Amino acid sequence: MIWLSGQIILHMIRRFTLNAPARRAAVLLAAMAGGASLAADAGHADNAPRSVAARQLAANVGAKALSAPAPARAAPTEPSAVAGLLAAHNEVRAKAKAPALDWSADLEREADGIVSKLVTGDCGQAFRPLREARKVANVYAGSAVVESGGARWAQTLTPKFVVGEWAAVRFSYDLKSGACTGSSGACESYARIIAPEARRVGCSMQMCPTKGQVWVCRYE
Repeated sequence: MIWLSGQIILHMIRRFTLNAPARRAAVLLAAMAGGASLAADAGHADNAPRSVAARQLAANVGAKALSAPAPARAAPTEPSAVAGLLAAHNEVRAKAKAPALDWSADLEREADGIVSKLVTGDCGQAFRPLREARKVANVYAGSAVVESGGARWAQTLTPKFVVGEWAAVRFSYDLKSGACTGSSGACESYARIIAPEARRVGCSMQMCPTKGQVWVCRYE
């Protein structure tokens, strides 16, 4: 009878959540009714479900952590020297109903390689190197301003101005056929900017020792 009463007390402790003082009293009562081993079982009775629940919670948290997607890689951005070129390009493309471009670090490096060759010597003013560069990229070579006394200083050119110079030949471009028209037939710089298949652009700009400057953009 005493053993049965201890079992009933143990069942009650497992069935209901008790605060610490009530649990200690119940454990003492269980010990009196059914012995020390039963009291030990009673003392851990309501902790067991909590331990199982804690382990289950930890497992769930771990599973979510493993299944969580990796953080998205940040999109490449323009270097400060050419900040604004992407927006200037996309402004022109929007007028031609072409999708916006993204910045490309790879194309930026290619443009930087072209610039590095043009800024030496005459700062991109030589006809042959400039012509070769313009076969694969948009190039703008700005000369220095030379005062009467011989002093030189660099022009203040903005990305919007440079892209505007490239887009100024748009009147020689037929949007429907995608071809250059007119007597000059020179509209490659505009055609590259608004090419429907283009999705990325990368550019570079360097100042020359002579205070001139060279801007180059590559498209893909």
